Amino acid sequence: QIPNFDLGINKYNKGHVLVIGGEMPGASRLVAYSSRKSGAGLSTIAVDKKYINLYSDSEPGTIIKKYEESDLDNKDALVIGPGLGKKFSKKKIIKILEIFNGPIIIDADAISVFETQKNEFKDFLKNKKNILLTPHVGEFKRIFNYVFDSKILNCVEASNSIENHVLFKGHDSVISFFNDDIWINSLKNNNLATAGSGDILCGLVAGLIAQKMNFKSAVIAGVWIQNEISKSINNVVVEDFLKKIPHTINSLKNNN
Repeated sequence: QIPNFDLGINKYNKGHVLVIGGEMPGASRLVAYSSRKSGAGLSTIAVDKKYINLYSDSEPGTIIKKYEESDLDNKDALVIGPGLGKKFSKKKIIKILEIFNGPIIIDADAISVFETQKNEFKDFLKNKKNILLTPHVGEFKRIFNYVFDSKILNCVEASNSIENHVLFKGHDSVISFFNDDIWINSLKNNNLATAGSGDILCGLVAGLIAQKMNFKSAVIAGVWIQNEISKSINNVVVEDFLKKIPHTINSLKNNN
């Protein structure tokens, strides 16, 4: 069920999403912005001091700050990976994941950088809860075995190997919830093959989770919302997604 709030609600009660930024600001900005478009009250991008000037053109509603460990406190969801860059310290990623106690979405470079330490990374993830990895096929193959002809079986095997959840992206996205259901997006189209669509998906899911939506429901809803928007017009781009998120979420609320 999509979150609904009383009239007296304030931004702090609607959830705060933390995005760990890096050398490519566009991706992190899309995550932060789409998380607020989904209803989260606040979004912060925390970034190393050497990159902070790259974020000077960020959307006014997004908080930009130099990363400190205290940023990991009092946040309702964490996204790490989009825009991070391949040079980002693996030790720093692990430390961030260790400290943060809430739901975490791991995407893009925060997956790929562990290609040479995949087993250690997967073993580490077994000790965490409420982790969602959101790889596309290239990122998936850097970390997980791709031994079956079936995307579904590969996704389930990946989920089992980290004892957490995997959203294997594509026109036929598969979600494997560890020790739980498997969800398959059968409403296929190629409009999601556009720059930034994965970043927006991370933001949608994180924003819904931050509003205290059930973890599993938030992941499924994020995929559904993005898919609905992608069907609405041809050659959809990220700017179209951002404009249409609130209306699409309202249509879900009306059907709650």
